[in-house]
Amino acid sequence: MLIGQLGSVQTHRPNARLIDEGQLLERPRLIRSGWACRARYLTNGRRQILNFYLPGEIMGLSADVDGAAQASYVSLTRLSTLDLGMLRSMVIERPHDVPAVTAAFHVMRLHEEYHLLSQVVRIGQQKAFERVAHLLLEFHARLSKSGLTEGNSFQLPLTQEVLGDGLGLSAVHVNRTFKLLKRKGYVKTGRSSVTLLEPEALSQVAGYREPMDYRPVDRAAFPHISISEPTRRPVPAMRPPAAFGRDTGSSPNGRPIGDSVS
Repeated sequence: MLIGQLGSVQTHRPNARLIDEGQLLERPRLIRSGWACRARYLTNGRRQILNFYLPGEIMGLSADVDGAAQASYVSLTRLSTLDLGMLRSMVIERPHDVPAVTAAFHVMRLHEEYHLLSQVVRIGQQKAFERVAHLLLEFHARLSKSGLTEGNSFQLPLTQEVLGDGLGLSAVHVNRTFKLLKRKGYVKTGRSSVTLLEPEALSQVAGYREPMDYRPVDRAAFPHISISEPTRRPVPAMRPPAAFGRDTGSSPNGRPIGDSVS
């Protein structure tokens, strides 16, 4: 029954607006591959990334019938998503008919809130070194839940500017912080990859911890859905909407992490 309720698979180019702020959250999307984010834009073209969405996670999920997006959802890389609009309708109207999906949706909402609170603490209370370290540890933990890590290594297809938009730092500051992490022997970077060399020590430095009541999502709730690792090719830093008029064109901050901090 559930297979027939799955929507179509869609592909999205990098930097595409998937859901605009104020739009009804009627069609949540499960990310099959690629990375996305939820962000608030300012009138001068700057933005603050509030959440990152990784492969195997759902974005645009709301339990409210008339729930509207409080921020914009944007692809950060080439993205493949699965429309879960019909499943959401079943969860709202007949939750007892799809208990596994209902439970999975609930757990994912808890995860999203936890990651948002972590983001608030990072930006509000941590130093640059701690912010970058904390986010790298979180990325590794989340990707490992979808089987997309190799030991302590994972793909990070984001630019310095994108990371800066999520951490409240300039791209130059992100660059310096990665160099410091490497010099102290905490991480190693490749062209689009990161290896945590001392994850336990890094966790202590960054004050990182997993949710105390962390519950994995039951993947059986979404049959026949394959999750793949994010693209290995980094994409240019995201431009603000054309209406804001800021051109970030050929900025060196759009380089992949490994190239720009080596």
